[in-house]
Amino acid sequence: MTRLPRLFIKDCSQHLIQRGNNSQAIFFSDEHYTAYLVKFKDFSERFEVKIYPIKIKHADRIGS
Repeated sequence: MTRLPRLFIKDCSQHLIQRGNNSQAIFFSDEHYTAYLVKFKDFSERFEVKIYPIKIKHADRIGS
């Protein structure tokens, strides 16, 4: 069964999650995490989106 499309409500924040396989860590060093944050900062400025990374073991983001 395929996943249902995300519900999109204008001007409402979305909770996005990205996990490693079998709940493994996706950042293996502070440098990996820093590079990830820099790319998300660039992305948010480019597309005028607010993104707030909130976890380290997996990528948990709030975006609007």
